[in-house]
Amino acid sequence: MGIFLFVVLTSSIVSAFSLSDLGGSKKRKKQEGFATVDVGSLRRQMKIYKEAEVRLRQLDGEYSEYSKVILAEQNSRTNELMAKYEQAGMGKSDSENRILLEVYKEKAASLAQEAQNKLDAKQEELNIKRQEIEKDSRAKVWQVIRIVAREEGIRYVIDKESGLFVERDVTSQIIAAEKKQEDKKKRWF
Repeated sequence: MGIFLFVVLTSSIVSAFSLSDLGGSKKRKKQEGFATVDVGSLRRQMKIYKEAEVRLRQLDGEYSEYSKVILAEQNSRTNELMAKYEQAGMGKSDSENRILLEVYKEKAASLAQEAQNKLDAKQEELNIKRQEIEKDSRAKVWQVIRIVAREEGIRYVIDKESGLFVERDVTSQIIAAEKKQEDKKKRWF
């Protein structure tokens, strides 16, 4: 019989995850009952989430630096374009200057669109990386939750914020299990 983990992402969205046997010969308690987990506490205390947050902030910084470079480049090119317009307009009639101005406005708009396209492409690239980081951290946390659920004989783990009353809270066990895994990794290296 499989174990199921319910994590309420919001009060109206529920995702179910099958906790199938990971193998091994350890005897587990019979799975029964419910437990809650304080997802907010997990986010604040688990190393997995802290590392993910650092990586996400690095992506934000990368975009900020990239946008500064692109906007400076676009500003420089626009200034060069205006200098060319002013030079080209010297000695021209008002009607010729109006036509010339329209041509240069189109070129300036094209430069602005080019810069925006570069920023949009970078944002899309970083959004994909962001999703990968979030997916990876969720998978690692769910793995720890699965381990605790098996060890504690819990069939369902529900986000505390769901509003359902469940006496048993396994937040501290999940945090402790992550630390235990980290300690094991350190011993191997």
